[in-house]
Amino acid sequence: MHKFLYFANSATDAGAIPANLLRKMDVNSNSTQIDLRFQDIGDGLGAEVTIALTVNEDKTHEVIQAISGEIRYGKKAMIVIADEINNQYIHPDITGVGNISLT
Repeated sequence: MHKFLYFANSATDAGAIPANLLRKMDVNSNSTQIDLRFQDIGDGLGAEVTIALTVNEDKTHEVIQAISGEIRYGKKAMIVIADEINNQYIHPDITGVGNISLT
């Protein structure tokens, strides 16, 4: 089964990315942000996609474990990681999601 990770911070900035394109989850120096980095999604732009999650301080490890566990063992094809519109998060320590950016 193909799995997709869903992110939304507004009605005009939302999307689902195939989970198999996730390459890294980087934590910032003060443990309040996780950057999820995806390989080029094959849309012709030739760019890496990065989505930043804001998390409660020192809770990055727990959030990364929740995301990894759901990708590996979860039964749902669509995994909501962070949806600010409907206030749904894969883990209660996620406090926000940034814009989807191309690098």
